Amino acid sequence: MKKKTKNAKKARSSVRNGDPVTDEVTPDEGVKRSRTPSPDYDKFVELWSTSASVSEVAEALDIKSNSASAIANRLRKAGVPLEKFPRRGSQPIDVKRLTKIASGKTVD
Repeated sequence: MKKKTKNAKKARSSVRNGDPVTDEVTPDEGVKRSRTPSPDYDKFVELWSTSASVSEVAEALDIKSNSASAIANRLRKAGVPLEKFPRRGSQPIDVKRLTKIASGKTVD
């Protein structure tokens, strides 16, 4: 862990549209980062109820899938009965068949 000093300046570098951007920040100024506001919960629940996947909801609201899942979980904890979508790539596990494959036996 590095020791912080009162007069240390922090630099943040990123690339936007191919141009490097550096923001110098003094400790007393702080860094204000913009946050994406939470979507209207009425619209979110309506989209969730009519969609087939989390990614479909996320696209419609222009947010990340992880954010859509987090909002849905927050609403569920508050008592809103939202359905749970199957996980992406989820498929049933055929244990007998996979055991045969793992043991080197031929599977039909």
